[in-house]
Amino acid sequence: RRRHRRWRMSPPLPRVLTDPLGSVNSLFDAAAVYPSAGAEDGDWGVRAAFREALGQLSQRELVDLVPEINAVGVDLVRPGTLVRFRCMVQDMYNPEYYVGSYRDTGGRWITTKYSEDLGPSDAESQVPTDRKIWERRVLYCVPLPGESAWVRRLDGAGVGIPPRTPTKTNEDTANAKAKRRRDDEDVEMGEENEDAADLVAAALAGAGELPDDLGSKKQHHGDNDDSLSKKEGGAPTNVNPDTSTEDALNLPLGRLEQQDGLWQPTPCIVKMYDDEDEIAAVKLNDVLELVGVLGIAPELSLAAMADAGGAGNAGQSIASIPGTQINTGAQQDFDFMDEERAHNPPTSVVPRFHVLAARRASAHGFVCGQVETAETAETAANAWQITSASSVGAGGLSDDLKQKGASFIRGALIDHLAAPLGGDQLAAEYVLFTLLSRVHTRSDGMPIGKFGITLLGVPDGPAHCGVVASLLSRAVAQIAPAVAHLPLSIASLNARPWAPRKDYSTNRLRSGPLQLAPGTVVVLDETQLTQGTLSDVGVRNVRSLVDTTTSQTLEMDFQFHQTRVATDLQFINVSSSSTSGLVEGMDASVVLRMTQEPCEPETVDQNLLSEMRLFLARARNSEHRISKQAGADIEKAMVCARSSDPNEVTQEKFHRWLTMARLNALSVGETDLGVKHWNAALECERVAAERARVC
Repeated sequence: RRRHRRWRMSPPLPRVLTDPLGSVNSLFDAAAVYPSAGAEDGDWGVRAAFREALGQLSQRELVDLVPEINAVGVDLVRPGTLVRFRCMVQDMYNPEYYVGSYRDTGGRWITTKYSEDLGPSDAESQVPTDRKIWERRVLYCVPLPGESAWVRRLDGAGVGIPPRTPTKTNEDTANAKAKRRRDDEDVEMGEENEDAADLVAAALAGAGELPDDLGSKKQHHGDNDDSLSKKEGGAPTNVNPDTSTEDALNLPLGRLEQQDGLWQPTPCIVKMYDDEDEIAAVKLNDVLELVGVLGIAPELSLAAMADAGGAGNAGQSIASIPGTQINTGAQQDFDFMDEERAHNPPTSVVPRFHVLAARRASAHGFVCGQVETAETAETAANAWQITSASSVGAGGLSDDLKQKGASFIRGALIDHLAAPLGGDQLAAEYVLFTLLSRVHTRSDGMPIGKFGITLLGVPDGPAHCGVVASLLSRAVAQIAPAVAHLPLSIASLNARPWAPRKDYSTNRLRSGPLQLAPGTVVVLDETQLTQGTLSDVGVRNVRSLVDTTTSQTLEMDFQFHQTRVATDLQFINVSSSSTSGLVEGMDASVVLRMTQEPCEPETVDQNLLSEMRLFLARARNSEHRISKQAGADIEKAMVCARSSDPNEVTQEKFHRWLTMARLNALSVGETDLGVKHWNAALECERVAAERARVC
């Protein structure tokens, strides 16, 4: 008997996923049945439609079907494609007013919402009532500073070039105008067109990028024989604070070093519409996951420069430049300190991202969401719910890790971290505590849960300078989502402010190396500190470091006032001193005892490495509990310790011990804090104190 095979066909994707702008137009047309209705700004059901479609996707399907722009490369994103952008809010601009809708020659209302369409030209629309001015929110967002290479590969796994999608409907007129503008902008850069070259250089400088970087803005790097790349760890961002932020598109850590097979990440000017209550309260340094469409419109920067330059040189023109119709001075002295130019760089340098859906995110939460279990598969409909970073993965460890044994994963993590520390298991355990720590609450301004560590007695000198810190930061980058390696040299501390500062000449917030996303591990390298004099800028930078490590808040300089923004950074300070480091305010310190030369961690099985990353992410996001019996037992232990040495055992020390007990419980895969974890923490402190006395 012949057996017929049944082919199981997957249901077609919703139109909002394959043709987002066409769907927006359809919803707008439905709302604009009456002429007066089409002139009013509104949601038109856009937000609900996209949230419903995204909610039907699991996290893995979301990555596959809605690619992240820096995973596939901005240059390969086709117009009209629905894409994602995982980013950190670096700056917040003033609201932008734009032509939101207009009536075409046939009397039909057209919307420019969620696009870079400039609307009708003056020649096409003479009646002011045919245009309606709307408002949208504008943010300057950057890729997560110091994001590890394996996280970017995890986000781009299985994602190639985005599929071709239908272009936005009802936009024929706008497309025709855009084509004419592009034809007008085809300027050959020859000797006779030096002014045009200056124009491009001006736009790049206004965006904070050197003209020489134009050709290397987005590079797809070839194969690299670096062993770290083979281990899927990737090198962390080793920022050189001597480099001016002007040269780095205002990226906090500057440009990433070349990484095997990865695109150069690109910041975006994000435009948000109809903010939800939680997203409306977004703050600086918040991490967001945005879904929308990318806007590339070369005419925007040229038009903005014409508006800015024409005010002081209205009688001059550069009509001699072939293909340009911009009224500005041929010998214009591009100051680039103009707000309009700084806020409107070329879209080829800083694309525009129009948000159709948004949610808060975190680097650790993203890692947790990429591993599908039976539990997550059943709740795929909730994949796009807005969740806070602290609630992601709060359910604890996966069943697979529980069966494997948390102690096995913990041992692998300790061995991994001990290799760059010369085999010191105790120091590796303290570093693991730092990686698991997070600020889970604040009491009277005091951050509860932070745990910064200073590694003392690290070998220095020409042969050892920076070796341990570099190896440690690379090892941490193989298991942690984001790492920043900051060498503390006299030159780097004196070069420029490390905390963000407001530049009122361009009305922009200039970034600094300390403007990082929550959950970033910061490795400070004091071994590179030599004799010298700290300038006023250097002294303020050291104070900013101490203040940030102590209060977990970053003070931003607005010249006329100072603003504090809450942070959640994990600090590891590497110092050659045997007593204390330059950066004070760390929660604990341990003198290094090496039994071997510092080296890179041994290569482990890829599955084990993935489990180590997942263990670290889920354990960090897990909540802890203290039973009544355990609380009573720990209280007795506190009273006993205080009675034995009242002067030595302070409230700060009690707080540190309790934090270490909590981190010890999480490091063994447990969320119930007990006396055994308290005793284990005190044993670590006893050994560390014994080492300090010997020194």
